[in-house]
Amino acid sequence: MSSFDTLCKNIEEMDPDKFAQLFNEKSVAVISKLSSLTADGKDGVSIYMEFILASVSADGKLSPNEYLLLKPVFDRMAEKDTSYEDGVAIFNAMGLNKPGAYQKVVDLMADIFGMVDEDLKDDIILICLLVCGIDGEITEDEKKWIKQLIEPLQLEIDPMEYINGFLDKA
Repeated sequence: MSSFDTLCKNIEEMDPDKFAQLFNEKSVAVISKLSSLTADGKDGVSIYMEFILASVSADGKLSPNEYLLLKPVFDRMAEKDTSYEDGVAIFNAMGLNKPGAYQKVVDLMADIFGMVDEDLKDDIILICLLVCGIDGEITEDEKKWIKQLIEPLQLEIDPMEYINGFLDKA
């Protein structure tokens, strides 16, 4: 089993409270940093949502668990209290239920990653990996998506080592 597969297994087996705490902590930090990159600050949330929705779309489905994790973000995007059906509608309207729909997000990430520090890059990858694991399983399609994010980045720090460090603390 590769270190990446071991990491995925650790996330799949993570205590739900620790999972939520890590996800929320990293999300707040990432949204704040992305918002500081945009003129109006609001686009930071939109960029964050694209990363998250692309991670969910790696398997083409928005599960109820994925929706519950993302509900506050859906509510903020829609500027109302959303239902699971609303979340699915947003997901489908963005075309994320179609295979390969996340390619534009990979391109966006390459642009964004050119403007941010290594820690933010690693945090975004960690969040994407956590989203993929919210169902308690990281599918082969989701693993492929994460690997696709990591490959072109040529990060100075091995993202798997960075992520493992956070999981060890959790």
